[in-house]
Amino acid sequence: MAELHRLLKRQIKKILRGKTENLAPETVQKFIDDVNEAYVEADKEKDFLQRRQETNLEEIKARKKEIDDIMHNVAQGILTINRDGKINPEFSEKTISILGRNDIANNQFSSLFYSLGLQEKIDEYFDVLFTSPYITKSMIRRLNPLQDLNYQITDPNTGNCDTKRLKITFSRIYGKGNQEVDDIDKLMAVVHDRTHEYLLEQRLEENTKKHARKLEKLYQILSLDTEIFTDFVKEANEILAEIKQTLISNDILNAAESKRCVQDMHTLKGNAKALNLDAIAELAHELEEKFAKQLGQSCQELLPDIEAMIEELKDGSSLLDKILNMKQALKSEDSTSGTEKVLKGIIDKETKNLGKQVKLQFENTASKETVAKYTLKIRRMLVHLVRNSLSHGISIPC
Repeated sequence: MAELHRLLKRQIKKILRGKTENLAPETVQKFIDDVNEAYVEADKEKDFLQRRQETNLEEIKARKKEIDDIMHNVAQGILTINRDGKINPEFSEKTISILGRNDIANNQFSSLFYSLGLQEKIDEYFDVLFTSPYITKSMIRRLNPLQDLNYQITDPNTGNCDTKRLKITFSRIYGKGNQEVDDIDKLMAVVHDRTHEYLLEQRLEENTKKHARKLEKLYQILSLDTEIFTDFVKEANEILAEIKQTLISNDILNAAESKRCVQDMHTLKGNAKALNLDAIAELAHELEEKFAKQLGQSCQELLPDIEAMIEELKDGSSLLDKILNMKQALKSEDSTSGTEKVLKGIIDKETKNLGKQVKLQFENTASKETVAKYTLKIRRMLVHLVRNSLSHGISIPC
């Protein structure tokens, strides 16, 4: 600037040389002084603008550092999407770990969800967001196809797959601050990893169901006579112990062994149903079907199921022990009346399902000592006889 100023002064003097006869010397000097002053002001303005530019650059750098710090430490994945659906290069560091990839810049956002078959829905959703400036926030949430989804990540080194539960929300960024169609500059997407939260919700739901089943079991046990339930548990444990020993001794069951296991589980299921012990009846039914399918195959994998049923019975016995002191009056009945109750329970349940009308006439002619000694064996035979009679021996009148 100083060199330019010197050259300009020389040029002015050259132009005015020989032409200043009509000009007073002070006029010429004033003109030169004005030019000098203008250049001094210009130098000041230049210095001011330079300082301001430097200040603005420092502010921009500081602001960028703040944004980088936020993007580095924010717990969600944050990214922006242009009107053409492509992801901008600036996104939070958490985005990489949540989505399991760092090559998302300049890619189509919808392509991230190709394996889920959501590309078309995402593109249609973005079209609504960019072309409908007056759509409400609640409507934006309701239309969002990525509110809750399972996102699968494959490790390129091991090939192992990991599934995450994600929630992605969107908001619109306006270029000029006016909510007009042409002013919607881009979309901001916030990716929430809800995997841990979802697992906790699942665990809570499982625990709630478990407690509900326990309460239902408690109610069922409370409605039973203590002796009847005790006899049932004793018989069930005998059946399960025999089946368990058979599985331990034989990897593959022959036809006779397999048939006996199926019959034993069928008996256990029928007894549990008669007493309205639904959880045990359901387990017995599942095992009955599994034994029927495992003929000629290894049955060792059924051992955990047998153990689970044994634990279910133990849990029932434990509940019974805890509530015995709460029962104030127990009706004293012999084992014969207990068998009669079991048979009546089977008849009541089965006749409703079969649409038959049946009346049980039960009479004991043996001594109490004899009946007590063989109660469980006699009861098992009578249960089979009654169930078969209901199903096959009693017909509905034409």
